[in-house]
Amino acid sequence: MYCINLSPFIVNKWGKNMKVIIREYGLAVIALLTAGLLLGFGLGVIGVPTGVMDIFANNKALLAEENAGIDEEVQVYRSLSERKRPVITFQEQVAVTADVTIDWQQLFRAIDAEQNELVVEVVAVNKNKELPEEFSFACSGIYEVEVMATDEYGISVSQTFRVPVQRSLIRKGEKH
Repeated sequence: MYCINLSPFIVNKWGKNMKVIIREYGLAVIALLTAGLLLGFGLGVIGVPTGVMDIFANNKALLAEENAGIDEEVQVYRSLSERKRPVITFQEQVAVTADVTIDWQQLFRAIDAEQNELVVEVVAVNKNKELPEEFSFACSGIYEVEVMATDEYGISVSQTFRVPVQRSLIRKGEKH
């Protein structure tokens, strides 16, 4: 086994300089290290987060609190997105006649996920969105009626139905 003897090199070239450096600055370095350790220990006892792990633990706790609120919002959103949309049906047994005022609530029915009945709103008839309050079809034929229903959670559904309209039983010019 080979052994390198560095003592002549250190003593001869650096020996005197190292002894002077250690004598002059050695005590200052030791004092700084001691002061740093005492300060770190003191702040740790008081409860001030000093280390990276302490700061990470505090941030993790704050993130957990924030995520708890976000998780609730996500659950509400998920429950609404998974909720069944309202269903609108056309009551085919109701006879629709020209020149007779229509009761849209009898002609269309809408129910929500809990089977509660909803109000049906007529959006357009044959793509005409300007509808009077009391509406009647002018003549017989097949009409496209777009209806919409919204449940209590704001979930809407819109659907277009083809409604057959029979001719009027009252002839024009006759009094009834």
